[in-house]
Amino acid sequence: MWDSRIEKRELICTGIRSLTCSFKAVAQDFSWCLTGVYAPNSRRERLYLWEEIGATRGLCGDFWVACGDFNKTRFTSEEKNATSQSKSKSDFSNFMEEMELIGPPLNGRQFTGAWGGSQDSAI
Repeated sequence: MWDSRIEKRELICTGIRSLTCSFKAVAQDFSWCLTGVYAPNSRRERLYLWEEIGATRGLCGDFWVACGDFNKTRFTSEEKNATSQSKSKSDFSNFMEEMELIGPPLNGRQFTGAWGGSQDSAI
């Protein structure tokens, strides 16, 4: 599947709950990094993960993608029965801003585990 004459890949860093790889399209001389994340439920452990990802981000070039389960939402409207903005939501929003991450506009039951309505989530 991987032809090293076309694309090169390398494991850059293995964290406690993250994995970062670099990829290079040889003919185009284009490199990028991908960090896969599976965040814990604990706020304290998530804060540690945000620091870990920040340090790893420094190993990547301009083109970097972070994906996975961050186990936190940014806005109260994204959670069932949430009534106020929590410190954890602020932590996550600050992390996204510091890392210059953009959350894709995947709104609604088709893309998320959103609650409500009469049908089960697609996820």
